[in-house]
Amino acid sequence: GDAAPGTGPAAAAAAAARFSPGLPPEAVLLLQGRHLQRRLPARPCRPPPSPSPAGPGRRPAPRVSLLNERHRYDDVEYEEEARAVDEGLVRRCTEWLRGVESAAAARDLAGPLDTLPHLSTL
Repeated sequence: GDAAPGTGPAAAAAAAARFSPGLPPEAVLLLQGRHLQRRLPARPCRPPPSPSPAGPGRRPAPRVSLLNERHRYDDVEYEEEARAVDEGLVRRCTEWLRGVESAAAARDLAGPLDTLPHLSTL
């Protein structure tokens, strides 16, 4: 008989629309396809369908870029933008590191009782 309500293609399309309301349908399909590729890598792939002339109502699928300033969602490697170096931060870190190194050197030169100066007050 008939499919139960909520299980047909219309329900699947509605679920896809709820999946990510801010993305166009092409992006939703791309993400779902990549998700399935990652979940089922051992399954043999079918060869892609042979390209057919675009009929009425068919248009080529656009290339979808899923980028924004904070997150990069697609599989392409991107160069990181060069950021300005904070010279003050570099100077403070260098001074801190020199202090750590000098404290470690002083500890290594001092005897065991010299590292506990509060014991001399007893």
